[in-house]
Amino acid sequence: MISDSINYYGDLSASSTTSQNSYTILTINKNSIKETNTIRIMEIEEIIVNGKTIMFKKPIKFEIKDDPLIPGNKYIEDNLIYIHETASTEKELKEKVKEDIEIQWEDIVMEDDSKLSEGSIKLKEHLLSFV
Repeated sequence: MISDSINYYGDLSASSTTSQNSYTILTINKNSIKETNTIRIMEIEEIIVNGKTIMFKKPIKFEIKDDPLIPGNKYIEDNLIYIHETASTEKELKEKVKEDIEIQWEDIVMEDDSKLSEGSIKLKEHLLSFV
């Protein structure tokens, strides 16, 4: 049986030169197309740790949401890498997220596994998967 509608999840912009993308979810019905949701994505492509730039082979991506507690603020929550940040601008939010990743890199990725908990080792492996 063929469905009456399908969902499209994709980048609808012509091109992007910034490290932030928007993805739009469309519901396509037999007779119409309508936008149902826009997802804003922030990408972190590099961090600086101990004066050295670490470039990721694939960016770390975060969904930017509107902060439910502070009207007008943007919010990022990622429970896998323990990042929960809010800011009034997306630029400020990106700086906070980068700083969080840089701290985790120094404290966890650069630490000897024998000194880390099981959860920290999983986080270390996850972060290393981006380089």
